Amino acid sequence: MFYDERKRVRERYKEYDETYLGHYVQYIFWFFCVIGIVIFGLTIFLLLDSHYHWSK
Repeated sequence: MFYDERKRVRERYKEYDETYLGHYVQYIFWFFCVIGIVIFGLTIFLLLDSHYHWSK
């Protein structure tokens, strides 16, 4: 029973080119995506803040 469940999980996360990417890789990918978006937004905010002096 446990073996069948693991087999179904492996099949669910198998890519089309037959390489196995586990769900942990997806979590790491989304973590770095969110970090990148936050850094990008912070950069835009800081550029606008230096021009318009919002924080003074």
